[in-house]
Amino acid sequence: MIIIAHDEWILLLEKQDEIIELLREKNFASAKPGVRSPYITAKEFMSAVRICRSNFDKLVKAKKIMTLKKGRKVYVVAGEVERYFREVV
Repeated sequence: MIIIAHDEWILLLEKQDEIIELLREKNFASAKPGVRSPYITAKEFMSAVRICRSNFDKLVKAKKIMTLKKGRKVYVVAGEVERYFREVV
């Protein structure tokens, strides 16, 4: 157990608030400005809905989710994540 004086405790809390605020500012500053794509990669979709590649392939084959292939990359419309949880069983 550590005993800290009240003044030191308040100072510690204030410093923590400063650190949290700086981290929030840094997070906003590092966000990429610009247009957000209406598509996500297959890997991002699988991560978002917590499924493996084989289950993803089964959903695509059964036409439960719509995909777009561009070169070697497979993309999914970002709205499919929400639709997956509403409709796909």
